[in-house]
Amino acid sequence: MLIAASVAVFGWHNNLDYIGVLAGLSHKAQSHYANQSMFGTINRVIFNGENIGYTPYVYTPYIPWVYRATVIAALVLVGSVLVYPWKKLRGSTADIAAMGLASVAASPMAWEHHYGIVVAIAAWAWFAHACWMKKRPWVLGLAVFLCCNFLPAFNYLADKRGWNILQSYLYFGALLLMGWLLHLARASEGGEETMLA
Repeated sequence: MLIAASVAVFGWHNNLDYIGVLAGLSHKAQSHYANQSMFGTINRVIFNGENIGYTPYVYTPYIPWVYRATVIAALVLVGSVLVYPWKKLRGSTADIAAMGLASVAASPMAWEHHYGIVVAIAAWAWFAHACWMKKRPWVLGLAVFLCCNFLPAFNYLADKRGWNILQSYLYFGALLLMGWLLHLARASEGGEETMLA
């Protein structure tokens, strides 16, 4: 339905041209700290492109190994959720939430607002599972804290080689939350859901 509406408004040509736009962005997305992805993280670590400053139409110079690392990371993230043995939770909210997180994190240009899905995932995770657990779900708490807060202090590390990886705290929080959801499936399969930390 939405595709039909898009074609009716913009035509086939513009819709097909968007594939080229996406392909281009996968080669030279921006490295600004708000790009919370593998692409943004690597480029910031090697000081390729802008970090703190932002120019809307300036993209990072293309580096083949950064592109390949980004593609591999995307395949690992999406592939791990697809092939994970969800068992009882296959097709569940946890499964869908993990795929949503993987899809955002796999993108070469994942801005902070793209992680807005974390709010709904965190609310569901808490009320459906975490509040019933015997152990405190500190991993979930840490993941949500990293994803749902703006922590500008990490930007002071922008010019510190190696340490500036911490600017990607939101990206790592999303990966942590995805891992928690995967672990939830394993724990619920063994009847250990209430024991999950």
